[in-house]
Amino acid sequence: MARSKKAQFNAEETNQDSQKRVFGNSFEFKSDLFKLEVAECNLNKSWNDVPMLESVDHVHFFHTYDSNGRKMARTNIVAGHFHVIEYEEQGGDKPVKIISVSGPMHEVKRRIMGRWQKVAESISETLQDEHTHKITYRRSEQVKARQTSVQAANMEAQEANRTAAISGIQIG
Repeated sequence: MARSKKAQFNAEETNQDSQKRVFGNSFEFKSDLFKLEVAECNLNKSWNDVPMLESVDHVHFFHTYDSNGRKMARTNIVAGHFHVIEYEEQGGDKPVKIISVSGPMHEVKRRIMGRWQKVAESISETLQDEHTHKITYRRSEQVKARQTSVQAANMEAQEANRTAAISGIQIG
């Protein structure tokens, strides 16, 4: 019977300079930050049906992606409203190109096909407000998406099992 030769490790053949670490279960993305500059909006400060409008200076900020890597479509809420923003990627190292910005909007619950759903609508006409903002690019960031820890996922699963309905038992 022939003896097999053991493979010898040769450190010089393993070129450490050309190797790169490979990380699993993570991804990075680029997120751009924009500032919607100071503009005036009207707020209704009345407690009854007769509007009492107050003029307020405000700004909004807009990230193209949130910290979980989800694409964003609207600014943060300031003075009871937000703006929906449409944009497209330009590729390379360029920030996104803003295509359109809506007027002031707010979120309301409407019954659609028998189910309550949140819907973005223009703010009330009683506010007499169709302000716009000048938009300036602030910066871009390379962001690592958040990862759910294994312990947190296990704890959620245990809690779901503990509070799950028991088969064969009906309430009500």
